[in-house]
Parts: sequence; structure tokens; C-alpha cells
Amino acid sequence: MKGHRSEQAASELKIVAGNIQALQPAYLAAMFEEMKIFRVVDTLVDRFQNGLLPIGVGNAGKRLFKYWKDTPMRISEADRRKFYERVFGFPSGSEGGQPNLNFNSLWISFLSSVASFVDSNNFSGVGQAGGNLEQVRKAARDLAKNLSLHGFGIAHFMATELQKVINEVIWILSDPEIRSVYGAQNMWQVVDQVVTLELGLATNTVRYRTMATSGTTIIGWLAKSARKLNGNSPGPILNQHTRHQSPRLGRGKPKANPTDSDLVNARNQWLSVNVIPP
Repeated sequence: MKGHRSEQAASELKIVAGNIQALQPAYLAAMFEEMKIFRVVDTLVDRFQNGLLPIGVGNAGKRLFKYWKDTPMRISEADRRKFYERVFGFPSGSEGGQPNLNFNSLWISFLSSVASFVDSNNFSGVGQAGGNLEQVRKAARDLAKNLSLHGFGIAHFMATELQKVINEVIWILSDPEIRSVYGAQNMWQVVDQVVTLELGLATNTVRYRTMATSGTTIIGWLAKSARKLNGNSPGPILNQHTRHQSPRLGRGKPKANPTDSDLVNARNQWLSVNVIPP
């Protein structure tokens, strides 16, 4: 009986970790939405269709044509925004949604508990460190439960599709021929130019790139640490020697296998662009 319970618990933890991990590309897509990246690619496709983009028959042309051809099968912006609202509580601008009303407060609570642990402990007092660690564990567990609940069912398949679209737009915007048209050194310069010059909109790519990288890293850490979130789990939830590092805004990539240091650094980065001091 004990062995059966252990197997069941392990299976449940695996499901929780999988549900949370599925939301990494969803969060990344939400930040891409704020940077208007999907609209940028739609604009490039439209210009290509109308002969206004000097692109030949190479890889860039093939990718733009494929993106246009697959449009009917792609998740619409309205449906994407409803999805972000349901899993993260981000406003969709449409009525009748079911927003995740608790995500933001749980997210901030978790990041604050991590900061409290790192800032207030010199690790000369075991009792104080242990108390802070339990605050981190509880905040992490509450956030993980919330993400797991909203990463269940169709959310997994939505996130998988969003990852495919993310890969497509990165390939298009990073293509040397596309970058050459705009005299850009990287995809972000293409995005900035199209958003400001062709769409006539404001953009803040540094902020949302930072949130994309740090947010997906934080979610990845929660998925990786699912087993440690149980109050009966042996060992600390965070390494007691973890320290802050200065934020590097708008740089880097989400960590595939985040360490405790990656979590703390991601926390600093996310808060630094959201007007909340680290």
C-alpha cells in the first residue's frame, strides 16, 4: 500500500511539473504579443504579398509564403489573448473570459519571498533562514498549484501550438535577407523598425524581452522544483548560498534547466522592469 501511494504521489508530481512546464511557451508568447511581434510578421507577409518587400526565392521567401499559407490553421490573436487571460490573468480586451484572477498576486508574493530569503539571511542564524525558506516554499507551492490548474487540459495543446508559431516568427525575423531589408543586426531591430515606422505604434522591446526571458525561467524553476514544494520533502527549497546578481536587461535566453541562482537572477530582472525594486 505504501509503495502504491509513493507511485501515485510521484505520478501526480510529474503531472503538476508537466502542467507548469507547458505554460513556459505561453508566457513567452504573451510577451511576444506585447512586443507586437506577431503583428510585425503579419505586416512582412502582407508587404511580401503586395511586392513591397524586396525578397527573392530564398529561405526568407519560402518562410513568408509558408507563414501566409498556414494562416487559416494558426491561432488568431483574439484567441491567443483569451488564452493568456485564462492562464495568467492578462487582460484580453474581450468580454466573457475567465481570467486567472490570482496569478499576479501569487507571482509577486513568490518573487518577494525569494528576495526576502536572499536579502535578509546571512546564514549565521539557522532558525531565521529556515523560517524564510518555509515562506519561499509556501509561496512557490501556491503559485505552482495555480499554474498547474490553469496549465491542465487544452492549455497544454495551446502552448504547444504557440511554441511552433514562436519558432516560425523567430526564423523569419532572424533571416539574413529580412534583416538586410531593414539594415538590422538582429531580429529585435527589425521588430522596432516595423512597429514604429510601419505600424506607427510605440514599443518597449527591452522591457518585454526581459520579462519573456526571466518569466519563462521562473516558471521553468517551478516545474523543475515541483518535488521539493511538498512540506515533507527533505532539504531546503533554495540553496542557502544563493546571491543576487545585477540584472542584465533585454539579454540572454530562458534557462532550460534553471538553477537556484538562475531563479534569483530572473526574479531581479523581472522586477527591475516592473518598477518594483529588487
